[in-house]
Amino acid sequence: MESPPFTVRRAVGRVAALCAGALLLAVLATWAVQRARPGLFRPGAVRSAPLLLPRIDAHQHLTPGTVEVAVRLAELHGIGALVNLSGGAEGGALEAQLAAARPYGERVVTFMNPDPRGCCGEAWAVREAARAARGQALGARGLSVEIAPGVDLTAASARPLFEACAALGLPVAVSAIGAPDAVAALAARYPLVTFVGEHFAERSEDPAAVRRLMDERPNLWIDVAGRVEELGQAPEAARAAILAHPDRVLFGTELRYVESGGSRGIVLGAGDPILLDDELLGGRERRIFFDATLRFLETRDPGLPDPIPGRDLPGPAGLGLPREVLHRVYHQNAERLLRLGAVRVQG
Repeated sequence: MESPPFTVRRAVGRVAALCAGALLLAVLATWAVQRARPGLFRPGAVRSAPLLLPRIDAHQHLTPGTVEVAVRLAELHGIGALVNLSGGAEGGALEAQLAAARPYGERVVTFMNPDPRGCCGEAWAVREAARAARGQALGARGLSVEIAPGVDLTAASARPLFEACAALGLPVAVSAIGAPDAVAALAARYPLVTFVGEHFAERSEDPAAVRRLMDERPNLWIDVAGRVEELGQAPEAARAAILAHPDRVLFGTELRYVESGGSRGIVLGAGDPILLDDELLGGRERRIFFDATLRFLETRDPGLPDPIPGRDLPGPAGLGLPREVLHRVYHQNAERLLRLGAVRVQG
């Protein structure tokens, strides 16, 4: 084949040079905009599939009869292990909860709860401290306490219980809805106990305050369970709080499983249970819940769907946490806190 005339080759060369020059100008322009407005261009900002990362859900509530379905549903959404914060007290429900979790090994971790009867004098605290030691020997990995009206676990009379947790190395998850100062007070009073402030330490409306609190209390951890909507209204402050303490933040969903009369259901935040059947495992609402929860952490997408069915609130904006931080929040922190082996990627 004859070579093209010189004039044709020269024209082709000029076109190629012009294209290369235009591409270079586009790259330089993008670089300049990124320097002027960092974060404007974020790879992966819009996508449908979650990242393939290991995940531990550090905040769920199970019954013995729902453990199996909870594990199946977790695996559908890339969660390799979960923590049941509703294990009950030793000598009460704890033994049945541990028995239901046992076939799954470290994929289901059980926290025990103190028996509220007789709370909260010193005799009660001594009794529950002994129970905590026996519960740990049975296999419980932590203690979960709820500070409700009339329950003052910050009083000096509760000291024997928390001193036992310090001696046993038991982390303590604290739910204190309506009493966020209690979380801070416990962390200050018992510096040798690792406390997990549930629901962003009950201050999701003020992430900057949580950041300051964690600055002051190195024994305070937090989870993000049940607070996607609230944190998504102040995404920059929430992101800054997590990035300031990435080694003390846990992923959680606050899923609550219930059973009655042979039926099993799942509660996505507030509201009525959604029946769980073997085929759908909760259906559309469950898929929206997980999609919004994972996209909230992984992307900078604005206007995410509200994960809680039936609410009509402004859509939260995603945090877009860096991948190395996602590894910590999703699984590495929980592995360290609970002394677990490395969880595998699901999906």
